[in-house]
Amino acid sequence: MSKRYTVGMEIVSAKLRQVISDSGESRYAIAKATGVSQTSLSRFMARQATLGGAAIDALCVHFGLELNRSMEATIRARYVEGLLKRLEEMETELSRKKGR
Repeated sequence: MSKRYTVGMEIVSAKLRQVISDSGESRYAIAKATGVSQTSLSRFMARQATLGGAAIDALCVHFGLELNRSMEATIRARYVEGLLKRLEEMETELSRKKGR
């Protein structure tokens, strides 16, 4: 992961944390409106975990945030990265089952 990518995600994450805190909405309400789980939101707000691209996008839409092209590309890359990781996990699991 490039330093530029990491810095970009830190900026987006910091902005989202601020917007979520300032909104006065409960995590339950945000989760219900965005489809992002309360657990994910809580861990994100406590800086214990990061969010995937789809979750970040859903939160940005919910709060009316617009990202510049660079940030959008970063989020899309993260989303694709997550999909590829899940695909690799599924392939590993399938290979393991075939090997039995």
